[in-house]
Amino acid sequence: MQTVRLNSDSQKLVLDTLRFIHGPDFKLGSASLYKDKGSNLGNRYWMERGNLIVQGGCDYSLTVKPEIETSEARLRAFALAKLERYNFHKAHCAEALEVAAENIEKALEILFLKYFKVDFQDKPDSVPTVAELMEMRNDEKAVLESIYDTSFQTKDHNVWIVKLNLDYLTKMYEKVDVPKKKVNINYNSNSKAKQKEVCKLYLKGPCRFGAKCKFLHESKEEKTPDRLETKENTKITYELEVRFSEDTVYPYQPPLIFFKTENKTSVIPELTCLKVTLRLLDEAKNLAQDGIPSIYSLVELLNNEEEILNFIQFDTRTFPAPSDALFPQLIENSSISKKNLPSHYKKGENKDNRSNINYEELFKDDQEIAKRWFEKRDNDRYNRMMSGRRKLPAWKKKNEILNTIKKSQ
Repeated sequence: MQTVRLNSDSQKLVLDTLRFIHGPDFKLGSASLYKDKGSNLGNRYWMERGNLIVQGGCDYSLTVKPEIETSEARLRAFALAKLERYNFHKAHCAEALEVAAENIEKALEILFLKYFKVDFQDKPDSVPTVAELMEMRNDEKAVLESIYDTSFQTKDHNVWIVKLNLDYLTKMYEKVDVPKKKVNINYNSNSKAKQKEVCKLYLKGPCRFGAKCKFLHESKEEKTPDRLETKENTKITYELEVRFSEDTVYPYQPPLIFFKTENKTSVIPELTCLKVTLRLLDEAKNLAQDGIPSIYSLVELLNNEEEILNFIQFDTRTFPAPSDALFPQLIENSSISKKNLPSHYKKGENKDNRSNINYEELFKDDQEIAKRWFEKRDNDRYNRMMSGRRKLPAWKKKNEILNTIKKSQ
């Protein structure tokens, strides 16, 4: 045990400090009060002894620390999982989410347009006013609520959901019981194998004979109710989800239709749900030509077992493959930009192809770029970056630099 010795001045300073902390009535106790009381300092290592023996070690720097996801990564993962629930390929969901600037509703609309090749710009010339269209939609909503009761739900005034029990679709894909294996019986043997009886000691508690016991260590349980419960728990409920875009003229235009399962399941293939959606969309298009509300007719069509099963089996239309890009033109543009060629090398390259330019697509791209720019202005991270740029010396000479560039061109 080491002892620290203080001179009188240091002792006075320490005592004044203790009195300042504990009050003016503080007094030092006897030396016995400050003895080692169980800290066992005598058995510890002191630097000057030099008898410490290191028997092993662990390099904690090599341990892999778990990666902490940012809030943006978690939100993107949630958005991707939500889009995949509509039976679209994961790669396409990620691409649509990027084009839609992380907006789930816009991404869902993009996926619907690309998968089912729908053009919502194609509208009839003469349609009722917006107020009349909303009144027709509210009337249809009231009728559906009275018919389907709790099976009809509205998440939003633009999102309607009808829950359905389509047992015929589940039976088409549910697993068939595996046939029991045949047991080879030797009829020539004289001894008949007898089934062991259950050990009575094992039923009451642990058997003292253990593995040497000649009786069976199994408890008699009724397995039939468990099987029934598992079948009931795995019952699949389907959803018909209908979404109305902002500028829709429904019922003179088909809405966004999605057919999916209520809970994620591996029993029903994703392609089947997409095919059923395609059949429902065909029906909605036919009804939209005459301005007839289509939701009730779509539900009745889903209940038509023969029609749906025939369409699933014999329809030959296809959907985009996972390896196909939804926007191949964006990939081509990005590959061209990687060449980093000077601008004068590209002059006159597309002069002969001006007649082939799709100005409608070009206008849509310009609108998308402008939309992203306005959304970026509300981003805190972007604003912090811009505030840092404004403090740079070159920012004050921005107009001078731009004027010099204009004069030099």
